Amino acid sequence: MTTEITQQTLTVTQVSRAIGQALQAGFPQWLWLEGEISGFKVWGRPAAKAWFFDLKDQESTLSAVVWASDMAAMTAPREGEQVRVLARVAWANRQGRINLNVKQIQPAGLGALLIEIERRRSALVADGLTAPERKRPIPKFPQRIGLVTSPDSAAAADVLQVLRLRWPMAQVRIFASGVQGDQAPQQLIQALNRMDAEGGLDVCLLVRGGGSLTDLMAFNDEALCRRLVQTHCPVITGVGHEIDTGLVDWVSDLYAATPSNAAELATPDQANVQALLARQTRQLRQGIESRRQQATERLRHCQQRLQNPSQLFAVKRQQGERTRRDLIRQSQLGLQQRRLQLERIEQRLRAQDPIQRLRLAQQHKAALDARLAANPLRHRWQAERHRIERLTQALGQRHAKHLEQQRQRIARQQASLRALDPNSVLNRGYAYVEDQDGQVLSSGAQLALNQALTLRMQDHEALDVGVRVERLDPKPSGA
Repeated sequence: MTTEITQQTLTVTQVSRAIGQALQAGFPQWLWLEGEISGFKVWGRPAAKAWFFDLKDQESTLSAVVWASDMAAMTAPREGEQVRVLARVAWANRQGRINLNVKQIQPAGLGALLIEIERRRSALVADGLTAPERKRPIPKFPQRIGLVTSPDSAAAADVLQVLRLRWPMAQVRIFASGVQGDQAPQQLIQALNRMDAEGGLDVCLLVRGGGSLTDLMAFNDEALCRRLVQTHCPVITGVGHEIDTGLVDWVSDLYAATPSNAAELATPDQANVQALLARQTRQLRQGIESRRQQATERLRHCQQRLQNPSQLFAVKRQQGERTRRDLIRQSQLGLQQRRLQLERIEQRLRAQDPIQRLRLAQQHKAALDARLAANPLRHRWQAERHRIERLTQALGQRHAKHLEQQRQRIARQQASLRALDPNSVLNRGYAYVEDQDGQVLSSGAQLALNQALTLRMQDHEALDVGVRVERLDPKPSGA
């Protein structure tokens, strides 16, 4: 093998550009890569201008960048997330390294699976299949139980053992189906169809042992979930372990954490039921005995009170005779009372006779008129009334005259006040001067050069006029 050495000396830029051209020629313009996000960073504040991160697998790592122009079409990835990216292999001349210019980011592997499960769950929720009011009640004492699972699985063995221990009188019907793989959803649907065709079941258990998310994907099938809500009997799901939750758990009538827990929720405990029956039997016997004793006591009491019929009739006859005599006496007494009341009413009516009352009133009026005519004070009272009327008239005239005098005096005082009001002088174009302390200045001797003054004019309440003294020239005496 010969080693070729060129005699031409190249610059670093020339070699860098040659590497970039070789990369462009050796890769398609865009290609899909799958790897794990590592070292995710946001560049640019306040608005992000680029995302920088490494895309790595078990053996290699490549630098990647998403520019701001492509960010709107994707969601920022999370550290450690497995993704599938559409990128272009580019050579960064300045840094001398390979970069992946990323155009699209999609979840890969388990992430994509979770997104699909969430999409199915949202569709089931939107159709009301997960609503609590849709769920059917579980019977307390089931007689026939359907079990949909793989008959050879450990989950089926656990369920059967719990059912035998808790409620052995129930008949268990197993409807075999696969519980893992691509064909499992359709097999489970067919098992449910066979169960409904047979009919007569009180409750159904859909169970499977634990496993990974991919192992349990059959129980996230949307068609299976929609078939589950149409069964003729309520369904209890117990898929996987307590941390595993499939879509069938959202739509089932009751969710159980494990297959064994599903069997427990479907049946009562025979020991508890036997204890309850024993307690109720004991209470029933005690109630019957108590009722028997009460009936015996009532019978004895009635026998003691029972008398000879002839003696009983004699007593009743005596009571009837006493009652008759009491009624006669009461009726006579009532008649006398009514007669007395009638007499009193007739007396009151005679006293209220209108003719008699009018005659008495006329006599009383005549007597009063005679007494009034004979009274000497009548003429004196009339004279005093005339004198009071004259005094009242004179007092009214004097009061009106005094009121008019007071009104004229107030008018004269108001005119004097208006003449003395400084604002009246201001209305004629005059003004007065105040210093900064608000003191009114009446002489030029109180002024000083550059002193700040305030002119109070007619509109001084709405406009503040400020002036300053620029000169003070004393006039010659006699001028």
